Amino acid sequence: MINQLKGFVSEVQESCIVLVVSGIGFGVFVSLPSSFSKNQEILLYTVLHWSQDNGPSLYGFSTSTEKALFELVTGCSGIGPKMGLAILRDLTPQEIVEAVDQEDSSILSKVSGIGVKKAEHMIVYLKHRIASKGIFLGDTVSGGVSLNWKEVGQALRSLGYSQAEIQGARAFVQKQNVDKPSFDELLRAALSFLSKKV
Repeated sequence: MINQLKGFVSEVQESCIVLVVSGIGFGVFVSLPSSFSKNQEILLYTVLHWSQDNGPSLYGFSTSTEKALFELVTGCSGIGPKMGLAILRDLTPQEIVEAVDQEDSSILSKVSGIGVKKAEHMIVYLKHRIASKGIFLGDTVSGGVSLNWKEVGQALRSLGYSQAEIQGARAFVQKQNVDKPSFDELLRAALSFLSKKV
């Protein structure tokens, strides 16, 4: 079982990155490849998935919380690894935990391919499993970024940015390790990241 990989990003592709570890290049599917940069050194928490049709595939996550949520979400009936990645691309870990905790199917059904019925089934399945895994809101974010990110996300949406772009900006901002950033600092950092992606 491959639980973690630490190495340098050699390629950034549409749905995955190539991570070189001790001279071996691993193709790893990630939720937001655009949030990684070539030659960047990273640590990924990984899940090895076996498909009867396609064989083994490796999925990577920046935090252990994201990995734990991916494993839980893909345990739901009808949710495969690609859909699991789509959920983590479109929703933050905090939004997923809040949706389940508050039994708010409208949040989960924002993800393409998940209707209200499937979202309701996910909530029933995840309700007690999330707590038993020890995943709480305080574990899902770092550096105080979550405190103002909801407002920043709304501001970016009003400027016409997509959910995937907003998630990429969030991932970038969290890597800056700024302690308790203000709304203005977060918005400036996010816009700076997004302007370089254009």
